[in-house]
Amino acid sequence: QAFRAALDESRAAPESDAVAPVKVMTLHRAKGLEFDTVILPGLARTSARTEPKLLRWRARPAGLMLAPMAARGANEGPISAYLKRLAQAETDAELGRLLYVGATRAKVRLHMTAVLQPKNSQANEWQSPRVGTALHKLWRPVANTIAPPATMASVIAPPMRAPLLRRLPLGWQAPPLPVSVPLPASTLATASNPIPVFDWAHATAAAIGTVAHRFLAQLAHEGLAAWPPERAATLPPRVRAAMRSEGVDEAALATATAHTVGAIERTLTDERGRWILSDAHAEAKSEWALAGIDGNALVHVTIDRTFVAAGERWIIDFKTGRHEGGDSAAFLDREVERYRAQLAQYARIVSALDPRPIRLALYFPLVERGFREWAFGG
Repeated sequence: QAFRAALDESRAAPESDAVAPVKVMTLHRAKGLEFDTVILPGLARTSARTEPKLLRWRARPAGLMLAPMAARGANEGPISAYLKRLAQAETDAELGRLLYVGATRAKVRLHMTAVLQPKNSQANEWQSPRVGTALHKLWRPVANTIAPPATMASVIAPPMRAPLLRRLPLGWQAPPLPVSVPLPASTLATASNPIPVFDWAHATAAAIGTVAHRFLAQLAHEGLAAWPPERAATLPPRVRAAMRSEGVDEAALATATAHTVGAIERTLTDERGRWILSDAHAEAKSEWALAGIDGNALVHVTIDRTFVAAGERWIIDFKTGRHEGGDSAAFLDREVERYRAQLAQYARIVSALDPRPIRLALYFPLVERGFREWAFGG
């Protein structure tokens, strides 16, 4: 027991996963820090070319020294040249300071890297780095410590070159594709229960459904708490812009916007709508895209809203249609029968992923008591 206690005390604490073993930062940011190993790459690279300044100036005890940019084709004036030399000297001094900062950050190892070209064909000497580079400031003390090009040729990989692209002849044709795995014809057939065609009267109605579904998914993702009444009041211009992006004609824009905003606002104020969009549900998803085999056919489906509540998987389809007649219950009964096969297909695909009981539902925010649910029987 004493041995185990001593072992526990001597055991090093594990390193935090949040501490990255490698840090990439600028030399300005590294000031004041220390690292076991420091790598300063690209010391032979030049900085971005500075554009000529429209006006150079420098404050002096005797007054302000000014020098405007020389006219095109004219020689630079002596004052401008003097101020330019002062700026270059300051830049050179700052580069030396940064090199000092970078080199003194290393506690154990310091690596400096650069790319140089041989000075001559005999490859016995390196070409001096360009003035203004970090390596140029270091060149005098380190030039004689670097192995000549001929010595390093065997360890330097040849430069990577992009492959040469050639144009194909006019008569070229792609070779025949390899024989693929045969797919039974039955898997390409239509499912035994065909999905009803969405009989939108025109493209405007389709845009209403698209935009409404998009905003309802956003509401569910952000949470109802993020949509107080004052934010909901900003919906009309946003919906109008979305309608325009869907190509809705200007003549129908106002009506389509009002229809869509009405569906969204009704969902936000309706108790059932808020329950559907609540972020308190487990495994909640909006616009859930799935693919699967159903009735020997490959199908792709998108489920408007799904979640788990009381041990059951809910699959809910939003409908933005209105009912102008008086018997809304009969209308909802017809819609349930119309979309029963479609939602059953959704349930069969989801049941391959989730063994829990499934409940199906249609939600019409613009219809009075526009919520119908039923159990999926398999």
